Amino acid sequence: MFRSISRQSLALAVSAVALGAAFTGTAGAATISTDQLANKAVTSKKIKDRQVKRADLALDAVSSSRVKDGSLLTNDLSDNAITTPKLADDAVTTAKIANDAVTTAKIADQAVTTAKLANNAVTTDKIAPDAVNASKLTANSVGSSELQGTAFRNSGDVVVPNGESRSATANCLPGEQMLAGGLHWNGAGNADVNIEMVHSYPLSSTSWFARGANQTGAEQTFQTYAVCLVG
Repeated sequence: MFRSISRQSLALAVSAVALGAAFTGTAGAATISTDQLANKAVTSKKIKDRQVKRADLALDAVSSSRVKDGSLLTNDLSDNAITTPKLADDAVTTAKIANDAVTTAKIADQAVTTAKLANNAVTTDKIAPDAVNASKLTANSVGSSELQGTAFRNSGDVVVPNGESRSATANCLPGEQMLAGGLHWNGAGNADVNIEMVHSYPLSSTSWFARGANQTGAEQTFQTYAVCLVG
């Protein structure tokens, strides 16, 4: 014999079936949309570790205050990532420059001044030929200690008959630079009024020309000489 089922028991049974369908049927596959989330509803605890990907970050989302000090390594920087405007004034110190990092191409024209040169830094092999001229020398800056040495070069004896004149040239040796020159009479003495130095002047940077005249009544000799700086 069948027992009667109350309406309340039947309603409870129907509700249980519906609830099971909600979790196991098509209703269980529903997703939560953005509109269903309240503002600031997703906290750090609700995000699984390492689930925030690059694509999830908005442009300019990571600011300086969000980067841990010392966390950016060399490998994290792309090539040419740090440009000049990104460097603070005086940010690049001596300790930040590798040995031999500064080449000629990195030095601006006229950047190396006298104050930048150490004492005795400029040696002979660093001076170009003919680079040092009179305009580059201060008064009394070149003394005997700055000169390697001097030598007298002469033309040899020049015979001048009485009543005539003769000329001769003295030459420095290859590699030497002429400093001065002149004419010297032999025997009779340069104070004799009857002998004369008619001409005496440099022909070039390495040779000196002179001409002498003789009125002593006898044959006389002279030499043209050049004072040469030994290189």
